[in-house]
Formats: sequence, C-alpha cells, structure tokens
Amino acid sequence: MQSRTNDVTINDRPKFLTACPNDNDHCILAPSDDPDDITRLPLRIHGTISYLNVRKPTAAEYATCEHVSLTANAPDWDPRTTKYQLVEDSLVDNAGRLLERGDLKDRHFISLLYSEHASSPKPFPKNILSYTELIPD
Repeated sequence: MQSRTNDVTINDRPKFLTACPNDNDHCILAPSDDPDDITRLPLRIHGTISYLNVRKPTAAEYATCEHVSLTANAPDWDPRTTKYQLVEDSLVDNAGRLLERGDLKDRHFISLLYSEHASSPKPFPKNILSYTELIPD
C-alpha cells in the first residue's frame, strides 16, 4: 500500500497465471521524472512467494546509477491507519461491487491527504487525487 500511494504499480500476479502476459506483468513499475520512462523491476518466484531480487549496490553503482523511490517522504506512513479502509468501504457494497455515484450522496468526502501535504517537496501522486476519504459526521 505504501508504494502504491506513491504512484508505484505493483503487478504481483505471476505471468503464468495471467491470461495474456506481457513484460509489465509480475513486476513493479516505478515512474520517473520523464513521463515516458518507467522503471520496470521484475519479480521472481521462490516456491509460492513472489519477491524482488535485490542486493547492496557497490559504491560506484550508488554514485552513478539512477535512484528509484518506491515510497514517499510524505505523508508519514502509519501502518495502523484506518483511512484506507474507510476509503475502500465508502466505494463498494458488501459484495465488493463499486457503488453508483448516487449511492454516495449522503456521505461527506475530501481529497485524501492532499490538503495536508500540498506543500510537500514531492508532488502528491496523480492517481491518489482521484481517491477520497470518508469523513464521519
């Protein structure tokens, strides 16, 4: 969730379980400063667990290679927060189907975290701006 709120796409379904697999399946896609350039980090499988094969970079690699951020400095990450649950619950019915817009009319929404972190040094991800947070009365 922390990476996904930073505009990182995590395609964790293995290629062999995908109907029409492509290069972007079973990998992590991280945006860069250039919108046409996406860093693709392929996932591997060990037994039944998907993982990202990583190692400590050499000093030369650290100095010369592009650094890819999978998480953001803001907002502060709180793994105990219930705000994502509230957002999800506000968008679906008990069977997990998306609610129609009219079903949401009696609820109060604000943009998720955007106003709190508008002055963040890194702009808030575009995909988060479409999410909303349910605010209890």
